[in-house]
Amino acid sequence: MISTEESIEVILKDDRFVTLDLYHRTYNLLIRGEDAEFGKQGLTTQQYGILLGLKILEKPVTVSGLASWSNRTPNSVTTILRRMDENGLIERLRNLDDKRETQVLLTEHGEEAFSRSTRVAWEILKETCSGISNEDWEAFARITQKITENASTMMSPGH
Repeated sequence: MISTEESIEVILKDDRFVTLDLYHRTYNLLIRGEDAEFGKQGLTTQQYGILLGLKILEKPVTVSGLASWSNRTPNSVTTILRRMDENGLIERLRNLDDKRETQVLLTEHGEEAFSRSTRVAWEILKETCSGISNEDWEAFARITQKITENASTMMSPGH
């Protein structure tokens, strides 16, 4: 996977490297903006992502299911869930048949926070993506999906 053939100077000027760097910096900028806005709702961007997963994933939602969907480790999801549980956003239920499995449910407070925050997320999306054509948006979605697939393959055991 790691090549020593190219010089650092060549790598730094490669359009793919420059674009991926821009993608990372854009992601960081978006997260800073989302954290500021979601913070007004009493959430972090990570917590909003978990709420989103709880809304769109097939029920019952488990910690391992959330981890897989969000491309996080189960430990990092558990850490996020602990704070969300303390804040009354979610409820965690142990599977009585399999003590290793924990089901995650939204509380009424979590539903309300999700609804408010989704409106905030929608406004952020509209503002940050203004002026982007449907064709460019579709191309971005295809490219992002391919990068996600490649990264997932790269991160899989035995690769």
